[in-house]
Amino acid sequence: MKIALITSLEDPDLCDDDLLVLPELRKLGIDAEAFVWDERTDFKNFDALIFRSCWNYHRKFPAFLSWLKLLESSVVKVFNPVPVSRWNLHKKYLLDLKGKGIPVPELVFVNQGSIPGDLSTLLQKLGTDKVVVKPAISLSGHETFLRDVQDLEQIKKDLAIILRDRDAILQAYVKEVKDFGEISLVYLNGKYSYALRKIPAENEFRVHQEYGGKQIPFSPPANVLQEIEKLIALQPELLFSRVDIALVGKSYQLIEWEIIDPMLYLRNYPGAAKNFAAAIFSACSS
Repeated sequence: MKIALITSLEDPDLCDDDLLVLPELRKLGIDAEAFVWDERTDFKNFDALIFRSCWNYHRKFPAFLSWLKLLESSVVKVFNPVPVSRWNLHKKYLLDLKGKGIPVPELVFVNQGSIPGDLSTLLQKLGTDKVVVKPAISLSGHETFLRDVQDLEQIKKDLAIILRDRDAILQAYVKEVKDFGEISLVYLNGKYSYALRKIPAENEFRVHQEYGGKQIPFSPPANVLQEIEKLIALQPELLFSRVDIALVGKSYQLIEWEIIDPMLYLRNYPGAAKNFAAAIFSACSS
């Protein structure tokens, strides 16, 4: 079996995390190689393609959408499937999930173009003192800001940067992320695998490694895992996904559901790369 792990020109040889899965795939008789999306379209040379580190799509979005259309028309197996991966690119998917009863922080979207005249009213809808301002299509905390809702002038400046070429999102800040951290739960073929607690640096609200965040193993409460099953059941065909949450009271709020190309933190857990390879083998063989 020959498969391609989709990456980008920024990580043409795959990221360090995903390199760990290559020898595990070979043990299962799978020949896997990096496939740079912004260079290649030879899809039919593979039995399956798997999204992994195409982490520059937010800067090449029209080109990426065109590439996805070509990939979809190739009729080669793709994981995760193109329709759900495309849906996951724009954070409006959070509104879809909210409509299905998934606990999501209050949020509003601002369409690309001019700053709305009723910005103050939009912010009031969030019911919070602080707001996260970020692009609706983005990665790794890029152009993401934390502001007081009263600081309208600064929020307008933030939006002006984003709205030149993208939609924006205004999201109620979940203070539990700063107080305790964000929890990332990894699911393989619809089953819970492991979790990490991602802790932001002292003077930072973003939990990403790029901003000084650190990760430690974590065991989620059983009731939260049970609650998240409702979310996972909405897309049962996923080979992998990462559910990023904040623990709020005795429940949770969904920060992101990373479906298209989440970092899986394979280095953080012994056996994670082996388990991911087994999940790939199972999905590709079915």
